[in-house]
Parts: sequence; structure tokens; C-alpha cells
Amino acid sequence: MQTVSAKEVLQRATAADTGRLAITPQQVIRQKVRVPEKPRLAPERTGRLESWKSTKSAYWETGPHTVNADLWHRYEENGLALNLPLSPPVLEAWVALAGSEPKASREGGSIEVQVASNAEGRARGLEECSFRVESRNWHVDEMTLSFENATFQIDEEESSILDRRDVPVDVLARLEPPEPSAAAPVIHAPSARRNAVPTVNLDDLEMTVRYELHQMGADLGDSIEISRSQSELVVNAWGVSSQRKDQLTALLANKPGVQLEFQSPANGHRNPTHAITAVPPRSAQQDNRLLAFFGGADAEENYTRGVLQSSTDILAHLYALQELAVRWPPGQDSNLSSAAKTQFATMVRDHVHGVQTGLSELTPQIDFLLKGFGYEAIQTIPAAGSTSWQATTASTLERARTLDHILRSLLTTSETPMNVDEALPKLKQSVQELESGAHELLEMTQ
Repeated sequence: MQTVSAKEVLQRATAADTGRLAITPQQVIRQKVRVPEKPRLAPERTGRLESWKSTKSAYWETGPHTVNADLWHRYEENGLALNLPLSPPVLEAWVALAGSEPKASREGGSIEVQVASNAEGRARGLEECSFRVESRNWHVDEMTLSFENATFQIDEEESSILDRRDVPVDVLARLEPPEPSAAAPVIHAPSARRNAVPTVNLDDLEMTVRYELHQMGADLGDSIEISRSQSELVVNAWGVSSQRKDQLTALLANKPGVQLEFQSPANGHRNPTHAITAVPPRSAQQDNRLLAFFGGADAEENYTRGVLQSSTDILAHLYALQELAVRWPPGQDSNLSSAAKTQFATMVRDHVHGVQTGLSELTPQIDFLLKGFGYEAIQTIPAAGSTSWQATTASTLERARTLDHILRSLLTTSETPMNVDEALPKLKQSVQELESGAHELLEMTQ
């Protein structure tokens, strides 16, 4: 095994693949990758992911696989979901996030590069980034991302450049949704104002704005309220970070038919918060059997942080789904164009997959606790049956809130504390009911 310059390898590989994937506005890249995932607390599983990239945007066809949705979520929360999963911008970003000096070694016809995460990278959940380069053409054909609770290996199966005419219509609609359509211009009498603004299709405009916010992750807990005046869409964001404010300004400030505001609502309304706060210390009244089970306060606190983060992620997606369900009840999307309906369906599916991803982490965490105290493993129970995904969303959200309440009552200082004997049977029943509702949502929205 021969040591080589890692920085030179990274530079040459990035330059080679940038040239290889260069496209014109009339072309689209299609990439197929195989994604084995090794969760820390669950068996290995594998997904296959197809993604598309134009000069304007990218689209991941995650399908029903929770592996794909989980990987997309990792990219999205780091601002990388508008790229192909295996591409030069992504490679550079993950290496930069890891933060340490890369190390490279040559083995046969390939070069392996490893970048361990520094403290800042680990604080964001990334433990290590590594990738493999074909030395004959400096092409990166494999990348591995190791997080604190799972490792993803992204293996390229195919990357090709297609003419736009050869790309499926539904993929183009997701890649480049049309601008909101304007109504036919109205011919005014001579006395009318010459600069009268054409009427904007507010239904399509609202869906486009919601979809763009969704793509940047701004529908998962940010305090953003969307309403309408007689002739325009009002987007009010308050309490958002300065970075998010800059992103929203760049996206919406000059968008026709949109009024962007940063005003605290007069009625004091706040969206449900999904941020994890510091875990409160355990009180003397709380069940010390948990402390003995985990073997120390640090281990118990780490478990608590992990399980509450998983619960919070699920709630964030369900709250976002509930907002869509309330805004568009069954049968109320008839005024939407076909492109807007596609955006609507994509958002719903993305959030449903987000719930599945959260459960794939939460269920083993709770199962670990149940088995440790002698309870039977979590079992599948039949769905209650519902007439629409909107109704199922409401009931599933309520189940998730109940589960979150039980977890906090058991694991943190709470106004309604529970001991192990009281909490664990309720916890088991709640997670089974939540899994049932989430499965029903998945079947309804595939």
C-alpha cells in the first residue's frame, strides 16, 4: 500500500468529475447509486437511488426505501440535497465538514482517501468521510459517510448525461417546476391604470412557495406563516436565524405576487417548536433504576438526547404534514395545476418518508429499553383504517405527541413524572400505534 498526497487526489478527482458532469441547459444528468446502510442499533439494509440534475436543480427519487429517505435527510440538513449524491460539490462539502487533514493510500488501481471528523464535524453528527478514486481517470465511484448512529456507503452504478427530450416528463416537472401561471391580461378602458398587474394564480403560487421552502428544509420547525391577501401571497417569518433570513430574502424578496415579512404576529401565534433543548437533569423523585440500567449519568443522558431527537424529528415531519392536510383537505386540490399537484404529492411523500426514517431510529432505541427491563419486543399491530391520508396524519400526530410526552415524563424532569413500571407499558403501546399509523400513511401516499 503506497501513501500519496490526499489533497492532490481530491483536487484532481474534483476537477475530473466536474468536467465529466458538465452539462448545458438542454441536458440532464441521471445518476443511479446503491446505498448500503449500517445503523448502529439495527440490521444492515440496502437501498437503490436514482437522482437527476439539471443546471437549475436536482431531484432524488427516494421511492419507498427508508434508506434513501434517510440519506436524503442527511444531505438536506447540510444544504446538499440540490446535488447528486455522488458529485464534486458534495464530495468537497463533506470533506470540509469533517474538517481534518485527509489521508490517502494507493491500493491496486484505486486510491482510498479518509477524512476523520474534527470536534466541529462530530458536533454535527459526522464521524468520518471516505471515498475511492479510480487512478486511471480520477473518477470517484464510491463514498462512505459515517455518522454517530449509522454509516452509508454510496456506490455508483451509473452516471449518464441525457438530452432533456429523453427525460421523463414527471422528472422534469420536479426538476424545474414552472413559474406560477398568470391569467390572461385584461383589456382596460382608457381610464384604467396602464400599469395594472395581471392576476396571479395564488393556488399555484402558494404551492410553488411551499415547495421551495420544503426543498430548503424551512417547513420543519421554522416559524414561517403563509397567508393570502386579495391579490398576493404573504410569507411571514419570525424568530428565524440570520442565515435563514438571508436564504428567504434571496428566494422570495423579488418573487412576483409574494410579500415577504419578518414580523412577530400580533396575536402571539407560534408554530409548534421542534428544537431539542438541553436535557433537564433528573430529579430525586425519578426512578433510579434507569441510572443503574445505563450504568452512569453520562450514558443515560446520551440515550435521552438520542431518543428525544428521534422523537422530535418524527414530530417535525408530522406537523409539516398536518399543515398540508389542513390547508388542502380531501378533494380541495382541484384548482391546482398538474405541476402544483406533483409538488404537493412530493412534499407529502417526503414527509411520510421522514416519519419512516425517524421510526427506523426510534423503534430500536425504545426496544433496547423495553428488553432491558424484561418487556417483550415491539410488535406490529393492524392499522385502524382511514378514509384519507389527511385523517391518518391527524391521528398519527396525536400518537407521536403522546409518545413524546411519555418519553419526557420518564427520562427528564417533568411536571408529570412517570416511573419505569408506569411508563414502559404505555411506551410500548404508543410506539406500536405510531408505527401502525406511519405504515398506513406510507401505503396511502406511495
